[in-house]
Amino acid sequence: MRKSLRRIEWTLLVIIGGIALMFVIPSLDLFDRDQAVSEAKKAGHYYKVNADTQTYFGKKLRVDGVIYDEDKLVVYLSSKDLFVVPSLPNSIQVKTDSGLVLDYNSSSGSMRLFKARGDFIFDPVPEDMKSITVFNEAYGHSFSFPVSFEGGGDGE
Repeated sequence: MRKSLRRIEWTLLVIIGGIALMFVIPSLDLFDRDQAVSEAKKAGHYYKVNADTQTYFGKKLRVDGVIYDEDKLVVYLSSKDLFVVPSLPNSIQVKTDSGLVLDYNSSSGSMRLFKARGDFIFDPVPEDMKSITVFNEAYGHSFSFPVSFEGGGDGE
């Protein structure tokens, strides 16, 4: 009787532990989001954004990084909340250092238990930009993240 209870306890422990790992592992940021980020880091075209998290419609939003390689611009956003759908804005704009406002061409996103990620692609973009501002404004809510391209990309 005692041995069978011990087996049941261990079986339940393994099952519950496995289920917990299924939720936790995808939420960890141990790996790059995609191959494009890895390649951009190697080429020096990835710019990490060290800006504070901002609140947009009650959601905590931040720009993780930007890929800028003279012909296209990819802005990576993330939002951390529990079960908040949708967590990312539907659209963003970019204002260049020369004052030109760009609208995105395409976007994609993914949602996990604790985090939503998305990327917005701007193509074509002006050459030789020194900085941009990623922003959006809707219904009295707004966010704005400055990004500098001075000093080269982060080759992390």
